Amino acid sequence: MKTLPEIFRKYPTQLWYVVLTPVMFFIIMGVYRPFGNPEALNMGRSLFVFNVTIMMCIMLVFLIISRSIFYALRKYLCNNLWQFIGWIIVELAGMTFFVALYLTLMSGEGSYFFNLAISLQYTFLILIVPYGGITAVFVIISLNTSNVREIESVKFTDKNGQVKIVVLKDAILYIKANENYITVFYTEGNVVKDYTLRTSMLAITPIADRFGLFRCHKSYFVNPSHIIALRKDVNEPYAAELDFSGIVVPVSRNKYHHMSKIL
Repeated sequence: MKTLPEIFRKYPTQLWYVVLTPVMFFIIMGVYRPFGNPEALNMGRSLFVFNVTIMMCIMLVFLIISRSIFYALRKYLCNNLWQFIGWIIVELAGMTFFVALYLTLMSGEGSYFFNLAISLQYTFLILIVPYGGITAVFVIISLNTSNVREIESVKFTDKNGQVKIVVLKDAILYIKANENYITVFYTEGNVVKDYTLRTSMLAITPIADRFGLFRCHKSYFVNPSHIIALRKDVNEPYAAELDFSGIVVPVSRNKYHHMSKIL
């Protein structure tokens, strides 16, 4: 992803990381004990559960501080998903170092680097599971939200690239060009409305193609989902009748045959 999805900067997202990550660590360690029940955590006094609880609390405090900093500086940190993953790795490393310090002080024996290796095994490797799960869920949510918005809403910009109007795709009836202006005709409730902006048919062609609007005439785009009939009239040789207020849009001769095949 070129930019970090906005959902990762929201406050509730930080709470998910702060709360769920330590809790998942405790559950995985307490229930599954993926690396057995090592003496390093028992310390000869059956302190496994106690030490795992303290380790969880260390992670909780560290994440509260880390995520508070991230949220406060969210506008300046992590421009893309890879930088956000880098932040996660820094968090994992920080928690690993502090847990190793606790184990060293608690045991009163063994070098810090020995306990660092234990901590690396019991924090870094295990925490990848909740971190990866939470991150994957928010990426999926972000992608689905973006796709829905992308499909539903059409943004029309002027010649300077400024967004002038946003219309739901299904609400668009047709677009008409007049020299250096275009007019978007759309429905709002049971009323047909229009909006004129300074741009050209050529400029909006990529947008029209992207959202399935059909170039039926040199000066018209039409939304195929609103066409109820193609016809040949006396005054207008070829035309498309829309399903709203009897609106008729002109269709050029060469476009008529193509439209008749796809409708």
